[in-house]
Amino acid sequence: MTNKKVVITALMLIAASTIAAASPFESSFENDFFNTGDSLDANEWFNNGFFNERESENEDSSQEDQSSNDDFINSDNWFDDDFFNERESEQEPSEEANSESEDYSGETGDIEQSEATEEEFVLEAPSSGDDWFEAESDSWVSYINPRDEYKRDFASYQGEGSGKLCVTLLNEDGEVIVGETLPDTQITIPTGDSLEWHPHAGPFTVDLPLTDNYERPLDADQFGTSPELVQGDGYMDSHCIEWHDLADDAAIEYGEAEVTGEYADDVEVVGYIQQSHDSWDTDVDPIQDAQSYDESGGGWTMYENGSHGQAVIVLQLDR
Repeated sequence: MTNKKVVITALMLIAASTIAAASPFESSFENDFFNTGDSLDANEWFNNGFFNERESENEDSSQEDQSSNDDFINSDNWFDDDFFNERESEQEPSEEANSESEDYSGETGDIEQSEATEEEFVLEAPSSGDDWFEAESDSWVSYINPRDEYKRDFASYQGEGSGKLCVTLLNEDGEVIVGETLPDTQITIPTGDSLEWHPHAGPFTVDLPLTDNYERPLDADQFGTSPELVQGDGYMDSHCIEWHDLADDAAIEYGEAEVTGEYADDVEVVGYIQQSHDSWDTDVDPIQDAQSYDESGGGWTMYENGSHGQAVIVLQLDR
């Protein structure tokens, strides 16, 4: 049907241009031609009968085909919007396609990332001689932690057992934060019988924001590496409790983290990273290397020459 329209339109345009550009002789010829009795009356030129002459040759065609021919030839519909805008409507992109394209940026086609809802908190690790620097060796560095306790202060010394239990809080971009946008929110981690003596254990609690509730909001460098340091990347990233003087065969246990308070729904427990019986390896990623509670183990049993251990609970904003 579309091809018929194109052919007839072209014939009409050619005829009109020829008439406009004709010489007097040609014009008189055309006038005579169109005014002869043998020629079709101008009023009949565009009538339905003229253009539907093939209907008699196709008497077996369906009534539906004849109706569509009538609609096509009808001069009242010839220049209507549907005729000339038919292909334009086919080319217009759907609203769904437009909405999908808006999710991408520039020429790269990358999906735009939303901005973090809390800015990164940057705190350089203390260097030797600084107030919060404690000690170092060939394989580890220790920083002073106000929540570090020694069992000898509460009961008899039992052995060389030591360890840390930490919380790391990240924004949507994976950067370290202190929970400034999470007031009146608390993280609670149950701890086992072996830490009942610890004033900051049973359970281990962390109140946000860290800067409002603790003298040292970040006290450990648990993630990242630097060629200039034997441990860590030189920036504090975790809030921890520590313990010393437990028996060499003590069992350390901790439960699943629970987030409560006003903004609890904005915090996701990403997972747990546990390293037992040795110095902490900071060459791990807090998000990629975090495991479920069951996979992490939920604690460890110390032994002679393996009486240390650490675990970090990784949390992230989810807004």
